[in-house]
Amino acid sequence: MKLKKLVTQNIHWLLILLLITPTFNGATAQNKTWFGVESGFANDLYSLTDNGGYIKKAILDNAPFGLFVRQEFKKNFFFETGVIIKYYQEGYGLNIYPDWWGWSTSYSADPSWIFPLRFGINIPIWKDRIEFSPMSGYVIGAYNSFSSMYGNHSYDATTIEILMKENPNITRVISQIQMGGSFDITLFKELKFTIGASYYLGFNKIRHLDISYTVNNNNTYTGTFISKGSFWYVHTGLRYPVSNIWSKG
Repeated sequence: MKLKKLVTQNIHWLLILLLITPTFNGATAQNKTWFGVESGFANDLYSLTDNGGYIKKAILDNAPFGLFVRQEFKKNFFFETGVIIKYYQEGYGLNIYPDWWGWSTSYSADPSWIFPLRFGINIPIWKDRIEFSPMSGYVIGAYNSFSSMYGNHSYDATTIEILMKENPNITRVISQIQMGGSFDITLFKELKFTIGASYYLGFNKIRHLDISYTVNNNNTYTGTFISKGSFWYVHTGLRYPVSNIWSKG
């Protein structure tokens, strides 16, 4: 994929530029450069249609992992970028099962690469130990698609055979707006523990699967699974001011 190759080959230059920015703008101790890692729980959002009434939505949970560089400016404001590695899911539930089970899901074979560009502000909450950091920005990425998903299910004298096959009428480019925030708790001098949540609202249709299924080898029904890449994300992480390294030097 051309986009994936482009972003993966050049993201390191953006990160390096952010890291060396303080050496050119005369950053003070108040304007630090932070390096962070995070991971957590995500739930993919999508729309589902079905003209037979047997299919229901499944919970498509996954665990993204991210690396970030944050540059402070003008006291409490900051700019942040990095990369999130995420495995999107496809799946469905069936109404022949009880509500608390009966989902069938599948991860993508390769991860999608997501690159956020966001601004935020640090709001002190308690002394110098706890801050709240709301942020928002634009996100671009490269999506790795599915090909098909097959299932055969039987319960209470009903048998459903289902096939979900990818429709090529999609794009591989992830385009999103991210809105969220985190609580940052200072540990061990300047090491920060973060806990936060974000909503990623997608604009491009990156997933479209055509659904076809039969019930008891007789009636055939159709539907669609469509997603623009939107998801909720609850995460924790660690952040350290790497600008201390060169400021001490």
